[in-house]
Amino acid sequence: MTGPLKTVFTTGLEWEAQLLKGLLRDAGIPSHIQQETIGTLYGLANSSLGMIRLQVSAENADDAEALIEGYICHAAEDQGAD
Repeated sequence: MTGPLKTVFTTGLEWEAQLLKGLLRDAGIPSHIQQETIGTLYGLANSSLGMIRLQVSAENADDAEALIEGYICHAAEDQGAD
């Protein structure tokens, strides 16, 4: 990835960031996970120091956001069906 990066999703859960990174990869959108080291070191998942940012190039941001939003909406619909 070259050029400026844009954060398309923020979470306190590493597994969620990894899942969405895989979703983007499968769609051909390279992404990067940015996490503050101090958050990992001290377990600060519920503070700004523990937040994990999923980033993509600015040119892929709109597609990535739409894909993530669609995935999250679909997952919420599936949970509501139970």
